[in-house]
Amino acid sequence: MGGSDWIWVNSASVAKELMDKRGSKYSSRPRMPMEFEATSNQNREIFMPYGERWRTLRKLSHAALNFNVSATYKPVQDFESKQVLYEFLHAKDGRAFYDINRQYSASVVMTVTYGQRVADWNDPYIKKIYEPSIVPCPDWWNIGRQWFEYDREVYLGFYRDLVRQVQNGTAPDFFIRDFYKAGLEKSGISEEQAAYAAGGLVEAGSESTSTVINAWILVCQIYPTVATATQQELDRVVGFERMPTYEDEDKLPYIRAMVKETLHFWPITKPGMNHASTEDDWYNGYFIPKGSLVMLNWWAIHNDNNRWQHPDTYDPTRFLSDPYTSAESVNLSDGNLRDHFAYGAGRRICSGMQLAQNSLFINMARTLWAFKISLLEVLPVGIQ
Repeated sequence: MGGSDWIWVNSASVAKELMDKRGSKYSSRPRMPMEFEATSNQNREIFMPYGERWRTLRKLSHAALNFNVSATYKPVQDFESKQVLYEFLHAKDGRAFYDINRQYSASVVMTVTYGQRVADWNDPYIKKIYEPSIVPCPDWWNIGRQWFEYDREVYLGFYRDLVRQVQNGTAPDFFIRDFYKAGLEKSGISEEQAAYAAGGLVEAGSESTSTVINAWILVCQIYPTVATATQQELDRVVGFERMPTYEDEDKLPYIRAMVKETLHFWPITKPGMNHASTEDDWYNGYFIPKGSLVMLNWWAIHNDNNRWQHPDTYDPTRFLSDPYTSAESVNLSDGNLRDHFAYGAGRRICSGMQLAQNSLFINMARTLWAFKISLLEVLPVGIQ
């Protein structure tokens, strides 16, 4: 395609072999002049080529988002999910769920990253990130550099404010504090790179989680019997006197299966992020040249009829007998036993996976505990 070789990975077993077992060869990114060079001055970790700088940033972000640390953020997610229920209850329009869930995701990731919650979707903190001012320019490079200057000012502003809190001893527990205390100078990470590492977490973590939750709400309208089965489990396990908590998770297998099925049935995009090979390689008789773009085709993997029965039907029961969490599933030696690939694969797998899982569980459980989700009987049609 164009001047590059493109390799599409359409099966779980091939993904396991190339991305996991041969990760040193398939963990880079292709050159992205606009996304990586022009708009971030080569600072966005998600677009960064595989190498020492990426490994250092990845190690620091993993330390702040691993399973044990993610558990310490559950009080934030607990509070914000209650706020979602309040907003749903007082919304004048049932369609308001879209921005309410976006506010939830943004507030969680802003609190985890900067210690600053988002009280409203129109909060100036979040608008700084999601609504940059763009001045038309005659060429793409200058446009990209203007985006970079805007983002740089925003992310460095957040970062420097919070570093001052750390130095004054007033900083709460959050990502930047741990990132800063890890000793950035010793790690060879500049102030600008650290600021972008935090900003990148907000960019990646907020919209992705809310997109999945909003897709799930649509699925509940299309498959009402699934929502009913979930509510029956909630009535049986939780009852009506209290709302679900994280302590109920092991006793709510249908909801755990629903989280998996939502990511399996409706991942954020059809293909995953593009990987780049850094060495010539052979697989099963096929030659893969160095510099090839290697795409994880989530749609094909998740709709493999050899692996799944009726993959085009939303059916959480397919995961009821799955004994593994998504994090455990990633590490299984047989890729065909993995639940889904929505978090990616290999060394580039989403570092915030556990944080996202915790958000999906608590919001799905509490929303169906408190509300019935259904289509409007009469859909309003505009005349303009």
